[in-house]
Amino acid sequence: MNNSYAFIAFTGSPVTFADLVGLPFLILMGITELVLNLIVLVALRSSQEDASNSFIVNLAMADALTGLIVIYNSVYTMLEWKDVHECLFRFGLLIGVNMASVLSIMLLTVDRYVKIKDPFRHKRLFTSKRVTLLNTSVWVLSLTVAILPVAGWNRSQEVKKTCKFFTVFSTSYLGTVVVIFVIPLVAIVTLYPQIYVLARKHAMAIHAQLCRTSSGNTPRSTLRFAKTVGIIIGMYILCWAPVGTYLLLVLLDRPLVEETGVDLGAVLTYTAGVGFLNSLINPLVYAIKIPAVGRVFRRVCCCCCCSWSDPAPSARHSVYTLASVGLIPLRPDDAR
Repeated sequence: MNNSYAFIAFTGSPVTFADLVGLPFLILMGITELVLNLIVLVALRSSQEDASNSFIVNLAMADALTGLIVIYNSVYTMLEWKDVHECLFRFGLLIGVNMASVLSIMLLTVDRYVKIKDPFRHKRLFTSKRVTLLNTSVWVLSLTVAILPVAGWNRSQEVKKTCKFFTVFSTSYLGTVVVIFVIPLVAIVTLYPQIYVLARKHAMAIHAQLCRTSSGNTPRSTLRFAKTVGIIIGMYILCWAPVGTYLLLVLLDRPLVEETGVDLGAVLTYTAGVGFLNSLINPLVYAIKIPAVGRVFRRVCCCCCCSWSDPAPSARHSVYTLASVGLIPLRPDDAR
């Protein structure tokens, strides 16, 4: 065996000893993403009648699945699995989950736009049943796109030889995926500036009204939530822009990119790694900007800190804290 690497993975790339040191870190990042987004799901489980919260829950589900994929991909690399269908499913699932994220953000943006522009129409349009149908449609479309390569839309001859992203997927499939991603991104970038302008006008109008009535408080919930949506959009674009730009360059002129001498798979791995950080940032944004999520995060952190500093006295307090946020059931024995 060559001393410069540990083994050759099914991806066709050598797995170095440095990779084997870094992969546990990626697994830790995936676990963190999974746990944080599960906390978000617990925090918002009782407020999904609000359309915005329901779309955020959908986004948190996609981020939690991203954490699972990060763990899965890292374990895959270390165990060196070799299965054609696994290769296509893993890459397809990665695309599908990311697609669910951008579609959920688009729905959240449209929801905010309609709610600010015409609140009465919003109540008629975004009913509980329609919101559920929209969220379900997001996952149906995303998972359909994810399994298309396994169903046959792939380079069947090449996938039997190696498992490289740009090798196993046909150009037509990747082009279709890019188009599906671009449509919601265009809608998001078009609508959000209008959301912020409208929210600011509403806040200023309310402030002026309150000043005339000599009230000292200014309701800023509309503008605050608009800023929260803006941060979510900004973080998504910032994190996924590198891999999106790189994918477009390869699709438009792959020979030109290859002439630079870069390893296509290695660059994809690093740029996608930046994108995965988005699933770690989102729950932190919710904790800071959404009071219901922030309260649950503080309770869980308080529980962990108390258990660390004084394990014995805080054991029962930990049970009560976790039960209060719905993470565990409270048994009769715990009340003694």
